[in-house]
Amino acid sequence: MAVSCQTCQDKQWFRVSDRALPGSPDFGRLIPCPDCKVAEIEARRQAELVRLSGMENFSQMIFESFMPADGTELANIAAHIYAEKPEGWLVFSGGYGSGKTHLAAAIANTVKSDLYFAVVPDMLDYLRAAIDPARLGEDNSYGERFELIKNVGLLVLDDLGTENQSVWVKQAMFQLINHRYTRRLPTVITTNDFTRSEPRVIDRICDRGLSKLVQISAPSYRLRGRK
Repeated sequence: MAVSCQTCQDKQWFRVSDRALPGSPDFGRLIPCPDCKVAEIEARRQAELVRLSGMENFSQMIFESFMPADGTELANIAAHIYAEKPEGWLVFSGGYGSGKTHLAAAIANTVKSDLYFAVVPDMLDYLRAAIDPARLGEDNSYGERFELIKNVGLLVLDDLGTENQSVWVKQAMFQLINHRYTRRLPTVITTNDFTRSEPRVIDRICDRGLSKLVQISAPSYRLRGRK
C-alpha cells in the first residue's frame, strides 16, 4: 500500500529523536505529525466550533439583510471595517432590537472560520454542564471546553450583562475576558448594559487602547414604522 504521508509513514505520530539532541526537553517525545495529524486535529477543532456556535440559526443575519435606521450608521460602518480585518475588540451597546446581534452575526458570517459565536447565558450553561462529568461524559471536560473558547481566533459574545451574576459566573467571565484581554485576541461584544458585569470585566472592556465602543441609538426594529 502506498504511503500518503512521507513525514510519519502514515503513523500520524513520531518520536523526536532525529530533530533534537539528547538532553533536550523534546528528545524522545511523541508528537503529532505536522503534515497530517495536526491538520486532522485542527479540522476537528473547527468542526466543533461550528457545532457549538450554532451559526445556522443566524445564517440570515448578513450585512445585505441588515435594515439600517437612524442611530445605526456608525455601528454599521464599524462592523464592515472589523469584518474585513478583525483586530482588537468591538463593543456594540444599545437597546433591545437595535441591531447589535445582527451586526455581530454579520461579522461572524463574513469571517466564517476559527470563530465562536456565543449568547453569553447559553455559553455559561454549556460550560457549567461540563463541570458534571455524569451529565456529558469525560470527553467534554470543563477545561477542554473553556480552552477552546478562550483561544478561538474570533470570539463573539452576544448579550453580555444578561447572565446571572453568581460568584461562579463572575469568575468564569473574568477568566475569559482577561485571557483575551492580555493576549489582545479579536473579540466582538454586544450588550444592553455591560455595567452589570464584574467590575474587572468592565474595566477591561472600557480600555480604549483595545476596545472600540459603539453606541446604537436606534429603536427596536420591531417597533419601527408603528404609530
